[in-house]
Amino acid sequence: IWALAVQAWYAHLVVAATREPIDRILHCTGQAVGEGLELRQPIWGDGYLKRFCFDEETVGRWIRYVERHNIAVELPPRPWPFIETPNF
Repeated sequence: IWALAVQAWYAHLVVAATREPIDRILHCTGQAVGEGLELRQPIWGDGYLKRFCFDEETVGRWIRYVERHNIAVELPPRPWPFIETPNF
């Protein structure tokens, strides 16, 4: 996971290219966030929008976009310990 923002009304996630199905990535991420927040209920709703990025510039823009959502609510850009953002 390269970037993650979880708010009351939305979540944004940027992940590296992988063969894992997006449903599994969302499930595992939801579990990790739920445990970190000590929630007893699922945090994701049904459905999502996915976009593919084919160059480092686009990926970097999406990462910064997601990090700005965290900063806007006074969180660090990477508030989750499992985030590993690459240096482009």
